[in-house]
Amino acid sequence: MTRKLLSTRCWAAFLLGGTTMAVLNILIVEDNAGDRRLLRLALLEQAYECMVDEVDGAEAALEMLAQNAASVDVVLLDGRLNGANSTSVIDRIKGLAGTHIVVLTGSSSKAEHAEFISHGADAVMEKTAELDGLIENLSKLKRYAGLAKIRSNLRQQLQS
Repeated sequence: MTRKLLSTRCWAAFLLGGTTMAVLNILIVEDNAGDRRLLRLALLEQAYECMVDEVDGAEAALEMLAQNAASVDVVLLDGRLNGANSTSVIDRIKGLAGTHIVVLTGSSSKAEHAEFISHGADAVMEKTAELDGLIENLSKLKRYAGLAKIRSNLRQQLQS
């Protein structure tokens, strides 16, 4: 497992009068090292700050979530881990954590996308080999950064 803080253009938003958001904690579950690297590069280009953990399979992800599910805001889940459909992984993640799941898939099949959603994924994004397309797709995760800020504030209030 690798953990990295990807500092991004959050300060630019602050200096331009935007509001700061909580750090978005992302778990990448991807069995292809090249795809994991591409995801990290695309996350560096986002207008939100994120802490990224990455694992190369379902069992490692489930183990991490079992230990500390509250620390993950979004799981970026490969739609085909080791060649198998990830719907059972979605079911198991939902059983462990109240985290958001975004499935990344190379498939354009609407039926397959609907299957991921029916198992509890919050969103499905088609993978692209082009960095610009991936950057654009991952920009949609910004909405979860706002939710992470709310969750962070609630935790602070409960600890007070």
